Amino acid sequence: MILLFIALSLVAVDIIQNIDKNRGYRFRPVSKKFNGNYFSVKIGVFINKNNFLRLVKTKYANKMTLINHFEKEQNENNIDKFILNSVLISFFFSMVFLYFFTIWYVGLAVFLVSIFLMIYCANIYIGNKLNKIYAHFPIAIQLFTDEYVSCRNIKNALNNCYGKMPHEISRVFETLARRYASESNYITIINDFAEGLDFVWGYAFAELLLLSYEGAGDISEDLIYLNELANEEIKAEMETETAIVGTKLIFVILNVATVVGLIFSLKVVPISKYIYLYTPVGNFGLIFWICSFILGLAVLKILKYI
Repeated sequence: MILLFIALSLVAVDIIQNIDKNRGYRFRPVSKKFNGNYFSVKIGVFINKNNFLRLVKTKYANKMTLINHFEKEQNENNIDKFILNSVLISFFFSMVFLYFFTIWYVGLAVFLVSIFLMIYCANIYIGNKLNKIYAHFPIAIQLFTDEYVSCRNIKNALNNCYGKMPHEISRVFETLARRYASESNYITIINDFAEGLDFVWGYAFAELLLLSYEGAGDISEDLIYLNELANEEIKAEMETETAIVGTKLIFVILNVATVVGLIFSLKVVPISKYIYLYTPVGNFGLIFWICSFILGLAVLKILKYI
């Protein structure tokens, strides 16, 4: 149910984005600000009081800005609402499971796992969107470099190059160009751009822009070298991702088979329902499988960087 809810939400977002695209907008119009309800506002206040949580929230708000092109403040409000909805949905499922299970910590485990899965799915969605941007990053750097070599001006180069880029990344550089046109604090603009990408080559590109403003002079050769390094690294990462696809597929098949086997056992074997639902050993076995599933997801994430 949780995964279905998230999937439907993400599909709705994609449909809205496709409608905007079909209408001919290159840059998605910023919608009206919404400060959220009482509880989401309280969550936002709590997060902002903690430096670590506030930095994490800002980081994800910058990422979402690159994807949906809403204002940063609006995406921060969206994050607060997402956290509130995650807690409420997780609490609902924990109460449902607590009704069937006799051990209190089963409800707690379901609550924590539900929150984890919602955050994990949200991260996958954001990561997939950003990966499409990363894949076209060398092309964007090449087009920017071509324009910069001609005019030796960062602002003009941005204005002239984003229209030639692939759609996925053109909107990112278009946002950067529009902020250059409307704001004067170039340090904040460039840092937000780099933090939103959260990409090593994005940070390197931002650093070159900052060096140019700080008096480093012409950065054409540095941009060319950066493009070569980024292109090689991204190709290597894509090969690694392809290599672990088989491992991910096996992991998914095994866990789906486990769920199907559990449901079949509960329906066909009468005693299994008593064992799994009403004994500590059965409850522990289910919790152990859930923990193994979470550990497997974490390992698959780590394999990508080994």
